[in-house]
Amino acid sequence: MPSERSLIQVNPGHRYCLSCNTAVARENLIEVARLERLATHDPTAEARRAETKRRQKVAERAWKPTDLPAWLDERTYLSEIRPRLTRITVSAISSALSISKPYATDIRSGKRVPHPRHWSVLAKLAWRFRVSSPSFRTLLFYSLAKHLKRSFYWLSEAWQLSRGVTV
Repeated sequence: MPSERSLIQVNPGHRYCLSCNTAVARENLIEVARLERLATHDPTAEARRAETKRRQKVAERAWKPTDLPAWLDERTYLSEIRPRLTRITVSAISSALSISKPYATDIRSGKRVPHPRHWSVLAKLAWRFRVSSPSFRTLLFYSLAKHLKRSFYWLSEAWQLSRGVTV
């Protein structure tokens, strides 16, 4: 009778059997997580985070609520601006506000409400996108073209009638 060890099969192209593969994958995942933690907490990364936090705190202290337009309050942000942010790229939000992409993603999806000092910039982004969106341009172009075509035919007929040409 064959031993239990000889009954375990390793699929071609694999190093371990199914049960051993799970254990090895778990160990590798733990090691990768440990290395990532070390990399994100090295002195350089800590210094970058500290500098970003310092810069953001300085900007928050310098900001005054009177800097906001009177119409821009939390209700306006939530009802008018936030719904339009879904059409704007995360990169555009991130670079406009000088924030991280994960934070910009949370703002765009509505998971987080940014500090009020960012609302006016986001309002400008939202309204600019509304005017410059391809669908708006396309609609405007076709509407203008249709109007011009009608005007051209009307002018052409008027000119021909004024010359005595029958249409």
